Amino acid sequence: CASKSRAAIEKDEVMEHCKFNIRKGAHWPFEPSHACCQVVTRSVNLLAICNAFTAADLAQINLQRWAAVTRSCGNALHEGDNCAGYIVHF
Repeated sequence: CASKSRAAIEKDEVMEHCKFNIRKGAHWPFEPSHACCQVVTRSVNLLAICNAFTAADLAQINLQRWAAVTRSCGNALHEGDNCAGYIVHF
């Protein structure tokens, strides 16, 4: 684990704790879990998490929902940010 970057570790936490909110096919509306929001609010670089998403992650998740989760948790990606190819717009 020591060889993993902080962003990769946080990305793994996002995939674990936010998976029910950001997976493709998840139902709206949703309320991110406390554990999910803890990961989001603790993160100092959400774009680094975006860049850490792998092709396998991206096949499972909806980046628009990820952006919505960051906003809902109070540590939003910024409008215009490029998150793994998804341009954030609110």
